[in-house]
Amino acid sequence: MSAVIAEDCNESRDILKQFLEMDSDLDIIGEANNGEELLELLFNRRPMVAFVDIDMPKMTGFDAVAMASKISPQLQVILITGHKDYAIKAFEINATDFLVKPIERSRLLVSLQRIKENAKKARISEVQEKKDKIILKSEKSIFMIPYQDIICIERIGRKSEVWTKERKIDTVENFTELMSNLPNRFFQTHRSFIVNLDYLYKITKSGDTNIGYLKHIDKTIHISKNKIMELQKYHENI
Repeated sequence: MSAVIAEDCNESRDILKQFLEMDSDLDIIGEANNGEELLELLFNRRPMVAFVDIDMPKMTGFDAVAMASKISPQLQVILITGHKDYAIKAFEINATDFLVKPIERSRLLVSLQRIKENAKKARISEVQEKKDKIILKSEKSIFMIPYQDIICIERIGRKSEVWTKERKIDTVENFTELMSNLPNRFFQTHRSFIVNLDYLYKITKSGDTNIGYLKHIDKTIHISKNKIMELQKYHENI
């Protein structure tokens, strides 16, 4: 598993790195001295795990992790600090674990085991989702499309348009029924749009309308005003 360390104290970072290098399953691919450097690492390297000191210059570990969840939603974060009082807040932001300095190797091993178990569950879920397909009916054909290939769905009257990277499928499927059969990566942004969050990369405001931009296809979707906050919370928790 790829990992990065964000710690402004060189001595603490070196000790942590020595402990982590004893685990053959972990590959340290980057180090940061502050929150800004951490975000740059996450954006460029896309690690699976981040060990983050809370008390860092320029940007606290809490602030960095909050922003990191938008860059890498699947990132597992181990927060590190010299203050036990931060424990509650650490779990409020869905940190995988919380370590108090000075770090004991036996306690770190517990965190690593938790990380590995979470990663295993995520792999199983990902494999299962990739296997799963949805059956779509048009007026003349039947399509079996992997869920992961669906970018968005638009309600057109009583029917639906399903967009993938390869094609647009005009189906006779009911929009509401389609939504009820889709896995967690799909989110209804508007009464007429469902999006696969893996393909939504930008949201802009145009007057009273929020516009979502999608990877791979030349199409935008509408996002209702009351769905913006819900979308942010949903994206953080999946």
